[in-house]
Amino acid sequence: MGIAALAALPARLESQIDECKTIPLRLRETAKTFLLTYGITDVIDIDLTCQMAYREWLENNDALTKTQKRSYGSVLETIVVAYYSRDPPALLREIEKIPCVSGHVAVKVSAFLLQFGIKRCQDIDCKVRIAYEDYLKKTIAPSKVLEYVKGLDKLKLEATRITNETNPLKTYSLVFAEIPIYLQYHPDYQIAKSLYYTNDKSELMFDFSAPGSRTVKRQIFDMLMHVLGTENNQKMRHEAYLRPLKMLYQYCMDQRIQDIEQLTQKQVEGFRESIADGARSKLNTYMTVIDNLREYLFIHQKDVNWQATVWYLDRFKFSEDRYNPSNPVRRLRFDDIYDEDNRNYLQVYMRYLIGLTDGAIVNVRCKYGYIHSFLLWCEAERIKIKDISGNQMETYFQIIDAREIEPATFDKHLLALYGFYEYLVAKGLLKNIPFLTEYYYKKFWVQHNNRVVPESVQKQMLDSLADLPYHLRLMYLTIWATGLRLSEVCTLKGSAFERRGDTGYLRIHQTKQRREKIIPVPQIYFKLMIGYITELGIKDDEFIFKNKKGGAYATGTFRKQIREHCEAKGINCGAYLFRAHDYRHTIATELYRGDVSIQVLREYLGHRDSNMTKQYIDYLPEQIEYKSKIYFANKGEN
Repeated sequence: MGIAALAALPARLESQIDECKTIPLRLRETAKTFLLTYGITDVIDIDLTCQMAYREWLENNDALTKTQKRSYGSVLETIVVAYYSRDPPALLREIEKIPCVSGHVAVKVSAFLLQFGIKRCQDIDCKVRIAYEDYLKKTIAPSKVLEYVKGLDKLKLEATRITNETNPLKTYSLVFAEIPIYLQYHPDYQIAKSLYYTNDKSELMFDFSAPGSRTVKRQIFDMLMHVLGTENNQKMRHEAYLRPLKMLYQYCMDQRIQDIEQLTQKQVEGFRESIADGARSKLNTYMTVIDNLREYLFIHQKDVNWQATVWYLDRFKFSEDRYNPSNPVRRLRFDDIYDEDNRNYLQVYMRYLIGLTDGAIVNVRCKYGYIHSFLLWCEAERIKIKDISGNQMETYFQIIDAREIEPATFDKHLLALYGFYEYLVAKGLLKNIPFLTEYYYKKFWVQHNNRVVPESVQKQMLDSLADLPYHLRLMYLTIWATGLRLSEVCTLKGSAFERRGDTGYLRIHQTKQRREKIIPVPQIYFKLMIGYITELGIKDDEFIFKNKKGGAYATGTFRKQIREHCEAKGINCGAYLFRAHDYRHTIATELYRGDVSIQVLREYLGHRDSNMTKQYIDYLPEQIEYKSKIYFANKGEN
């Protein structure tokens, strides 16, 4: 470069700076001195590195006071913005239209974005925000950092609003990538706006560029997007999801966990310990995030992940004849079985019972429970079920027998284990069954227990019904008047009641027997139920008695509420323990006393076997003796 060119460059720089008339002369001269010293010959060459060098130069200039150093610090930023404002680029034109970002905040953020290479506000992303916040910490007082960062956030939010309004039919979503993301910069305006007033902005930052499992990152990301799109309660969103998800993500990265669906119980407890001190009273709330996340992942994946350590049964959409919605089996857990072979055997068998048989899910859960208990024992003894010996099985059966459980329960446990081993042998996974059922099977007589509800208790209950909510009154009356199972009461549909002539009938779907039955009901009860259905506008396919989400009323909830009512009212001097099934015994016994035959009772109760029906008729020996006396007395008269 020639001598003429060298002389011209400082003149051009001086001209550019002198155009910034709003800057005091002394500050302009100070900036010129530095820029010439630093080798800058044009304002467009001023970048962030130059800005930081200028501040360092000021600090080392002993001729300036502390006040001057502080007031001179933003001169270069002002010069850059003033220079570009002569023929403002799109970025500055955007910023000018946003009145909520002005003054020193607007100057600083404008200069930074120009020097960072940002062409429009929509291009602001997490990387830009991180760099800007770091820049602010080095150039302004710590107490001002949040205010200035908010200026950047406002620019991004306004740009997002404009983009959404320009293309209102477009769906705006984040795409997963292994980069840092800031949730407030979500491309959907409503989501972004809902996050703007988050107090702790750090919980919105997720660094998916950190070393760690891509699978875990994607799982956390998918859950975040699901929560942002579905959870509108701000407090719940932050306390139950965003904050604990951030903690869980960090824990998984630190512990090098590869798949959240493969978490073991020990790892879950490790997470609890890692956050306990910081979470304090929120610990239990934060811990729900693991269950919520695993449930979301299991249910929403394209293919069923049979290797997951927890299965959520809502995934399978069972038919009504397999699944009782009033007492649902929510999940099956395998995360406390650490021997991978043993866990895999149980998962294989459960997959068979769930997917290839048509057994009721409540029965599947029972079998699972017995086998799961067995595998926990194997876990404690460090036994692989493929290597277990007959003597070890003998020891296990002795242990469960020592619990003094009913013989029928022992036999169910035994048969569940036999079915488990039988399937594994049939599939070629094991060579033999290590025990004989005939050796352990218990023979027993069914013991009959009288469970009729005393008339005095029934009267007290009926007299106190007015103190219950109306739906609980009707649920109790249904049990009292019909003898239905509680699960059947909780799952009655709007189409359950019909009239044939002068008689009202009730149609019930029996989950346990997996068939429908129709029974006559008292006229007064029929009118009460029809009135309730009509008043609430309950549709044919809706549950009559609903939970808060519109599903079937939970049996456990009803039982708890009625028991609390009985205690509060001192039913039977406070000694009465409500059991819904007792009313089934009461109805059967009273009908039998009224000369209804065992066969008719069996149909009414929905039993397959008359022997089962006989177990519901209390004081049966006395009644048989009574009827025998009548029979022989009548025979003698003849």
